[in-house]
Amino acid sequence: MINKEGTGRRKPWMVNKNEVRDFLCRLFLISAGFALAGLGTALMYKAELGSSPNATMADGLHVLFHVSYGTGNILANLITLAVVLVFARDLIRYGTLVCVFTMGIYVNFWDSLIPALPEGAGWVLRLLTALLGNVIMSAGLAFYVKIHAGLGSLEAIAEFLRRTWNCRYSLAKTAEDAVLLVAGICLGGTFGAGTVISVFMTGILMQWFFRFYEKTFGFLKRFE
Repeated sequence: MINKEGTGRRKPWMVNKNEVRDFLCRLFLISAGFALAGLGTALMYKAELGSSPNATMADGLHVLFHVSYGTGNILANLITLAVVLVFARDLIRYGTLVCVFTMGIYVNFWDSLIPALPEGAGWVLRLLTALLGNVIMSAGLAFYVKIHAGLGSLEAIAEFLRRTWNCRYSLAKTAEDAVLLVAGICLGGTFGAGTVISVFMTGILMQWFFRFYEKTFGFLKRFE
């Protein structure tokens, strides 16, 4: 006789097609967000007015260890990931690891494609390039955060501060960026007007993009 007990039950080794589809969809979307953020970061590098606070820290590691900008970015993410493992482990998912190990690759990719600004470019062009880079970077970061596939180490720290202080995300992000800026300067990283802009704009821009994506892209609700 055939024992039909358990017929229709999911076996431990069986793969749920919906879960696989959801995973691949989230992976594609967060990768798009990281690619956008990498483009923004590369543009800020090209402006040579100082980049984002995290990029300043990554640049400091680049100077200290004589590695590429992208590798310095990966090292910076690994350091902040260690902080997240201690204080906000619940925010770590596969998206966290994707961020740590691919963001630097995207920065290197865009850095190799985008030409340097013309020799003798004035401060207005450099400032506009830095502003554009910061907006694009913030848009990319906010987009991947809305996918809820796990936070990158920097965004996880900002979220940890937001929950701890019971404040707006923009305030928590600004505080985090200020600390990263000081750390980057101590390591020898470059900074300037673009860095200061990033400290005070990134958190505010991300919060604005959160609301924009919620109103514009209804499909994002399925990932909450």
